[in-house]
Amino acid sequence: MTRQRTKEQLASKLICTDTMMWSSFINLPKNNFARFFGLALLLNGLLACTSTTEKGIGNASEQTQAIQGTIEDIDVATFAALMEQDSVIILDVRTLAEVNAGAIEGAIHLDFYHPDFQDKLSLLDKSSTYLVYCRSGNRSSQASALMTERLGFKDVKNLLGGYQAWAKQ
Repeated sequence: MTRQRTKEQLASKLICTDTMMWSSFINLPKNNFARFFGLALLLNGLLACTSTTEKGIGNASEQTQAIQGTIEDIDVATFAALMEQDSVIILDVRTLAEVNAGAIEGAIHLDFYHPDFQDKLSLLDKSSTYLVYCRSGNRSSQASALMTERLGFKDVKNLLGGYQAWAKQ
């Protein structure tokens, strides 16, 4: 509770300081030297915030990379071997017409083109391992990226060549 309150206080102070610096810059006389000096102070304040972030305090890009899962492109043989594991979930992201023409047994179907595709994905267990496929590997690659980069899935494997490659085996 104290840590949260401290973060909120710090954030409000930074916003207040930033607002004061900006309003001070705007309200300066139209003297070019004064405006330049004010701008230099504003930029110095912004750079100070950036350098703190780069030192590791609140570095969002590092935190995002730590949170993001992994995507692995796998061939048909690896896909088939992984299917034997109980903890693996097979995800078919093709259209219903494509699924009706043939599908991998045991797959969950979520149509990549359906408007609520992302909403349905977000309901799935993010800690499970997913084997994702489509017709040729393009949509499943995009779905895999969405799963790991935006939705926080930890372990996603994309079938190279998709169902076309699977059907040839």
